[in-house]
Amino acid sequence: MKITIRNLARITEANVELKPLTVFIGRNNTNKSYVAHVFYALFDMVKKNLGSLFSFPEKEEIVDKFNIFFKKEKISGHFLYSLKKEKEVLQKLLSLFNTIWQRTFPDYIKNPHLNTTIEIDESELLNHIFEEMDCRLILYDEKDTAEVFVSTSSFRKRNVYLGLSRLKENEKGILADFLVNIVQGLIGTYFKVSHPFFYFPAARTGFSLALDDIRSGAFEKYSGMPITRLSKPTIDFIKQYDDIKQERLSFNPERQSKEVKEILLFFEKQLLGGKILLETKSIENYILRKFVYRPRGFSDTPLEFHCVSSMVTELAPIYSVLKVLGDIKNTFLIIEEPEAHLHPYAQLEIVKLLGMLVRNGARVLITTHSDYILNFINILIRSSQLSDEERKKLNFRRKKQDLSQCFLKPEEVRCYFFKEKKKEVELKNIEITEHGIDTETFEEVLDEIVGISEKIDNILFQRIKSNVSK
Repeated sequence: MKITIRNLARITEANVELKPLTVFIGRNNTNKSYVAHVFYALFDMVKKNLGSLFSFPEKEEIVDKFNIFFKKEKISGHFLYSLKKEKEVLQKLLSLFNTIWQRTFPDYIKNPHLNTTIEIDESELLNHIFEEMDCRLILYDEKDTAEVFVSTSSFRKRNVYLGLSRLKENEKGILADFLVNIVQGLIGTYFKVSHPFFYFPAARTGFSLALDDIRSGAFEKYSGMPITRLSKPTIDFIKQYDDIKQERLSFNPERQSKEVKEILLFFEKQLLGGKILLETKSIENYILRKFVYRPRGFSDTPLEFHCVSSMVTELAPIYSVLKVLGDIKNTFLIIEEPEAHLHPYAQLEIVKLLGMLVRNGARVLITTHSDYILNFINILIRSSQLSDEERKKLNFRRKKQDLSQCFLKPEEVRCYFFKEKKKEVELKNIEITEHGIDTETFEEVLDEIVGISEKIDNILFQRIKSNVSK
């Protein structure tokens, strides 16, 4: 799952590969969030109806470019279209993908001036995905219906077109939608977009405390009216969080896997120190719903969010999303600054949570400024060299540190350092060994702090020495 990104803000070109745990580090304003938005947009475009991006004349032009590659068969009252599986066809499909990308991506970061392009390994798509795809368009002339099927072992998309009173006049429009569906199938299969994906922006506390006040920003999701300057992933985050609050997405313990239950139990015990509950009250004809926090060991009235620690409100959206999931496998989570508002000890626990997610098949991308986060990821990587029994016996200052459910293998982690080079930003792929990730970028800051401290000590020593000589 490797892509090449070109012309993204300050990034001229970068090669980025998704792993079960992908880590972005670097100074502020080095476009880490922009790259995270790229992956969110790739996942999101697979789920959308992209046919509406093109006018009918544009659809005709698209189909004309593929005409010689279509195979059309007449089979007892209907026409079956299929597409030749050739390299030239794939190249044209990738060209169509880039057209779609140019029209959709600027909205994800609210920057219409970007001319960002994405390149995916062509040989990988051709040999392992495109050649194995089942792509069919069936036109039922007698039934006035059309059906599109695009599927692989991990992806399936089906569209049904009904009431086509003039089927032949609509044929090119349906064929263009068919090609767009194939593009979505290529991207969906390559990135394994078969499960939910979620984006958690920085400043989650603000969203937790003021969800009702800012939910109007999600109005664009329903109306298409651009009344907010929030980025699309943030708008989607607000909508998903509000869907949970309004019980449009609700907790169903019967469909929850054992792994998710264990992750939630860890979350409640090691991070929250309690539970986040959804409290519902009926006031006349209106149902009032709000998130509240119940500390462990207290059965009194739960605390409202404005009364609790910022750690609770920061983690509440992540916990709430995990709680409504039935399974975690192949779920994709983008978490900006998971260390925000967390004490260093809590940062160690959030890294364990990330490890548990990876161990149970989720994929996670984080941006971070915390050396605690990075160093404890290294601990989980180093612990992969131990046996399960050895991982269970680890302890520090009499506290048990069982890492058997959260260790990370070196090949499961990828780390990118966003390094400033004058006006541009370069992505450096940091080597990961059995010892972990090189933390040189944070050590440079520590060296500077130590250096300043030594200079202060020297000045003070000289002052004392001068006073003594007097």
